[in-house]
Amino acid sequence: MAKRVAKRKTVARPVRRRVRAVAPPLPRHALIDGATARADYELAEHIHGDLATDTITLHRGATRVAGDLALDFDFDDDDNPDGTIVDGDLEVTGSIVNRDSDRGPFLLVTGDVRAKNLIAGGAEIVILGDLIVDDVIFGFYNHGTITVHGTTRAKAIITEYHAFDLRGRVEGITISGRGRITHDDHFRSYAPALVADVLVDGNPPGGYPDWDRTMEAILAGRSVLREDVVLN
Repeated sequence: MAKRVAKRKTVARPVRRRVRAVAPPLPRHALIDGATARADYELAEHIHGDLATDTITLHRGATRVAGDLALDFDFDDDDNPDGTIVDGDLEVTGSIVNRDSDRGPFLLVTGDVRAKNLIAGGAEIVILGDLIVDDVIFGFYNHGTITVHGTTRAKAIITEYHAFDLRGRVEGITISGRGRITHDDHFRSYAPALVADVLVDGNPPGGYPDWDRTMEAILAGRSVLREDVVLN
């Protein structure tokens, strides 16, 4: 495993590596400039950045993505959008995946989001409706955020020093250790909840989730939860 360089005393970060995209980004149904986005949605308060200069992919109405949705910049493409706005519900038949711990195009959805899994690193994700995930939500490192204004539902929600702002009801096992998801997480260390295969030795006692191992297990459909963990 690559040597990690500490950004803060309380967390280690890996050496930056090239992003491997899981799937192409959403097709660009409409590219709009930030001034139009600001006038149409008045959503500047929901995302960090400058909507006046950002290039944004806009989808009006309910949007369905077959397979996985990648939220990573393509380093071979000089025309990456800064983010995507879905003005309506978003259904992803596979997983929403952001592998880059440092950054990613933002995703803003004005309706509900449904997906098999959600893996989030450096991208900013804002959902004004509900977030319904069949299996696991995994947020890692402290550059990105997941904000949900409605209900958040998953079998398990895991943070590895990732920022969650879940403003509605939370349904599912919450697993923290480095970072918090709610004020009353079910597990406040990882070893009692996660299989040993995805853990790395270190603090907190029992270790913490290795990002790559945890992502690969989730995307391969392997359970990252111990057999004795009782789902709600």
